[in-house]
Amino acid sequence: MLQRLIETGFLKAQAPEPKHDQWKLADHNASVLKISDSLTVAIEIIPTVEKSELLKWLRKATLILAAYEGGQDCSLQLQDEKWLLWRFYDDNVDENELSQGVVMHLAIAKYLEKGFKEKKNHKRDFVMRMRT
Repeated sequence: MLQRLIETGFLKAQAPEPKHDQWKLADHNASVLKISDSLTVAIEIIPTVEKSELLKWLRKATLILAAYEGGQDCSLQLQDEKWLLWRFYDDNVDENELSQGVVMHLAIAKYLEKGFKEKKNHKRDFVMRMRT
C-alpha cells in the first residue's frame, strides 16, 4: 500500500530512508504506520480556532468524523501540541478508490482546519415606501 500511495504522487518521502514521520501527503506533513498490507497515514492539521474554543472544536470535529461516511476511517490525535488526522488505507481497493480516499482525507483536513465559525445573521434595513 505504501508503494501504491507513492506511485499516485500524493505521498512523498522527505528523506532517502524516511522514518515514520518524514513524509508529505500533498502539502501536509505526514506520518505513516504500516500494518501488514494496509497503511495508516496521519497529516498535521492546524485548526484556526482560539485556544478557548478548542474543546468546542474537538467535540464538533469528532461528531463530524463519526457521522460522515467518508470520515469513519479517520481519527484525531493530539501529539506535542500538533493535531494529527489519521486515515486508514485498505490494500483491497482499486486505484480510483485509493485516489478518492486521499482526496477525502485532504478535504476533511481542510474542513477541520477552517474551524466552525457560526454565521452571524445581519439584519437588513427595511424601508417601506408607499405610493401616493
